[in-house]
Amino acid sequence: MFKKLAAVLVLLLGSYTTTYAGLQIYIAPGLSYIDVHNNSNELTFQGLDPRFAVGVGTLTLGMFYFALEAFANPIHPMTINSQANELGQNIKPSYSYGASLLPGFHLDDVISLYARAGIIYTRFGQLHTTQGGLQLGVGIETIFGGPWSGRIEYTRSLWRHYDGIDNMYANVGTASLLYYFC
Repeated sequence: MFKKLAAVLVLLLGSYTTTYAGLQIYIAPGLSYIDVHNNSNELTFQGLDPRFAVGVGTLTLGMFYFALEAFANPIHPMTINSQANELGQNIKPSYSYGASLLPGFHLDDVISLYARAGIIYTRFGQLHTTQGGLQLGVGIETIFGGPWSGRIEYTRSLWRHYDGIDNMYANVGTASLLYYFC
């Protein structure tokens, strides 16, 4: 899947060589509020989760933006609320990582809108499994000045059925501070 995302990004970036603005490499530490459920809502988890991302993107035709981003939530999230089932199982994630394609466009010189489509791998420690899933989202980015900008985004992550627990999903709100190297 990662190879497919990379191939799509290369094709998109390569097709706009006449107005190519150069690659921008960035890092994006942030904080996420995660709200994880299974379809029957017998299992829930809400918490705060630190996030780190690194990406590369480019501006084309003066207004379209394409980026490829790798991200990780490397540590146990801080629990706000958790509900286990009758077997004592919970769906608190231990860590997660993945990659996303971020197509977007600039509204003006300061504000950009973007979408997120990617894959996520999440370790559910008490379930003793790492689940692969799909991630879709939308966000807004604003430039603060120089190499600094900020993002706020909503993401929905979806994981498949696992061992008697119906499909799991997460609603995630993330605020990130970005630093562009180029």
